[in-house]
Amino acid sequence: MSSSDHVSPQQLAMFIPAGKLMDPKQYLVHSFEHLAGESTKDVQARKLEESKQPFATDTGEQPHGGGIWNSLSSGAQIKKPIELVSQVDLKEQEGEGIIHMREGINPQALIRDGMHRIAAAADVDPKMEVRVQWERNVHWEHDRLGRPADPPPPEPELDPLEGGLRWSKDEVPGGPYKVQREPDTNLWHQHHYDRVADDWVKQERGMSEDETRKFLVEREDHFPNE
Repeated sequence: MSSSDHVSPQQLAMFIPAGKLMDPKQYLVHSFEHLAGESTKDVQARKLEESKQPFATDTGEQPHGGGIWNSLSSGAQIKKPIELVSQVDLKEQEGEGIIHMREGINPQALIRDGMHRIAAAADVDPKMEVRVQWERNVHWEHDRLGRPADPPPPEPELDPLEGGLRWSKDEVPGGPYKVQREPDTNLWHQHHYDRVADDWVKQERGMSEDETRKFLVEREDHFPNE
């Protein structure tokens, strides 16, 4: 039984068999690793081929990923951890709109870095367990710029009945009017201003809170929210 088999779903494994990391349904390869038109199998095959190159050429050039396969086939172990992004973080970042997952895709993790090491180890011994390191971010530019700040919480919506009084706009035909709650009955009444009497005239029929909300919605042009 491998060490990763002892890990509960709530924990993140510290070691994973290289062959398992080659399963594209469970472990996605970061899009930055793909060349134009490459499938995941193409990326894996190219990384394996590059890992089989010598560490340094006759001209002194050091191919990226070169020497890894030869080193592992000689019994060496992978020292630098493979960088993964967990399923939980992927779903959270998808919800934030940072990334977009293909429909129907539900991987265990995304391989952020380390495909040369994975491909070489899986070819030498698929059961070889490699150390993994769980990263918070998907996009490498977050390392340089920092993770985007969480958006500010939305402003709480004001209750249109807050305070027990709502005034209409001045330009309403016939002049502004108000809807006011009477403290003794807790009912809301319309009040129109009588210019002759120079006083407010209350409409006798009162409205409940639900009726008042409906009244204000139906006359939203009369009662601005600002």
